[in-house]
Amino acid sequence: MTIEYPPSPHSVAALLDLVRQTRASLNVLIDNLTEAEMLIALGDWSVKDHLAHITAWERRLLATLLNQPPQDAFGIDAATYSVSSTDQLNDFIYERERFRHLPVVAASYTETHRDLLTALGALTDADLATPFAVESGTMLEHIAVNTYEHYIEHETWIRAGLAKVKS
Repeated sequence: MTIEYPPSPHSVAALLDLVRQTRASLNVLIDNLTEAEMLIALGDWSVKDHLAHITAWERRLLATLLNQPPQDAFGIDAATYSVSSTDQLNDFIYERERFRHLPVVAASYTETHRDLLTALGALTDADLATPFAVESGTMLEHIAVNTYEHYIEHETWIRAGLAKVKS
């Protein structure tokens, strides 16, 4: 499955528009699902698990933007974080979140995104080109993979999973 991403924005205003647009598209999908559809396994994860995953990575980005330890977003210590791959971090997220109730996950999904939008709105256009504080790459690259690109990926996977379940 090939996923196509929009061109990178060149301003904070354009970034915020893209983040809002792609998140709204994902939200339209999930807002039209029943609780049962949110909880059914679509392969390895349910829609609820996808939302918890997106939330954790948004929390990590938010922590970095606020100069807080990024590992706190995953509920692990700095030593474990520093040697963990992305797949291992995703496993930590899944194990920590999978038994949380849907309303709790949904509230966190909404609240974290609201807080992230506030932090993104405080950036300047020049900030987008600065090196990311935690890993290589620019701030914009890390914002992209943890926001609009992430939403597009998960919306695509959720749609594909739902189509398989319904067929």
